[in-house]
Amino acid sequence: MQATWLNSSAKPRRSVSLLRGLVWISVLAYVPLSATYFLASDVTKHRLQDVVLAYVISPSFSYGAGSGNDGHIDTYIGTHSSMLIHSLAGSLSLTLGLSQFSDGFRKAYPKIHRWFGYMYILGGCAFIPLSAINYLLRTGPHQTFSGPAFAQLLWLDAVATALTGFLALHAAIQHKFERHRDLITFNFALMFSAPLLRYGWILLGQFWDETKEFINLIVGVWASGFLSSCAIFYIRTRKARAQRARTPLALSMIVGALASSVFGILFLAAQLETTQWWRPVPLFWSSLPPLMVQYTAFLVLAMVAKDDNSRIYWNTFVLGLFTIPFWASVSFETCRSVFHSDTGTAWYAAVTGGWGSATFFSFLINVYSTTYLVDDRTLTVGYPAAKGLA
Repeated sequence: MQATWLNSSAKPRRSVSLLRGLVWISVLAYVPLSATYFLASDVTKHRLQDVVLAYVISPSFSYGAGSGNDGHIDTYIGTHSSMLIHSLAGSLSLTLGLSQFSDGFRKAYPKIHRWFGYMYILGGCAFIPLSAINYLLRTGPHQTFSGPAFAQLLWLDAVATALTGFLALHAAIQHKFERHRDLITFNFALMFSAPLLRYGWILLGQFWDETKEFINLIVGVWASGFLSSCAIFYIRTRKARAQRARTPLALSMIVGALASSVFGILFLAAQLETTQWWRPVPLFWSSLPPLMVQYTAFLVLAMVAKDDNSRIYWNTFVLGLFTIPFWASVSFETCRSVFHSDTGTAWYAAVTGGWGSATFFSFLINVYSTTYLVDDRTLTVGYPAAKGLA
């Protein structure tokens, strides 16, 4: 039989090409703002990002109360060195990460692509999360910009970035390149949370008369769900390589997920009476509608899936969303007991931690439950073409 590469010459869908273009533009526009933010040793001086925000939104948004240039500026003095490393490593990793999603670059310059990947992983596994953790430890949850709920979100993001980077490197060493690509895509989505926050400031700041600090928290609420969905849908467009049949979701897993959901709902319901609510309306509109859109999309894709593997893939995410109440209860109690926040703020942590954790663990289950007949470095002989997974 004729040897062929599975999906090696397939052109990306127009939607994927558009997504790539938007990511390129977003990263390249963000990098100068990030890379220069901590270059000056005097953190009280106006930086490029401040100047841009003052121009496109307002001077009060950029320099006034709740801008980060008020009381929070003192937190950067003691952590300037680590934050300089964080901003430079993040800018470099985001730029190098763009090359990792170019099939043409990978095939034309495999050695350069590989070394760029090593540098990207070094930033994602070490410099970025460790410098972020150093900032969080030295600053404390109540002095972190946007408060304890956002501090908890930063902790989750730092740990998830380091973990997915390490797992992606491990998969590449094992020559499991499809798994490597899935993990590195999710890792890049986690890193992309930094530019997404800035673009969220600019968008919401145009019509919402709120401080940067609060808008930052609101964008953080839906950012994890939005970015994880983008990564998941992008990954599925790359799944033309033949897979082995997956085992259907076990009954014990379904029962466990539903039981955890009941536990979480009961726990959270018990907190309602004693909650001192803080800005509940923005929390509602930034969480429930986007969550319902994500759930509906996963459910529809599971229903219209063309084969069993695709159906199991999307059902895993649907089932995972049922665990949100459990992870939300864990996040709520962590924010209240460990970070010593008020109950109103803890609800923000419950939403971000519950939504993000449920999607993240569903993603890992899908990644490690999927195996492929071949990897990128072997020619396929006689294997049937993939079914065009939905």
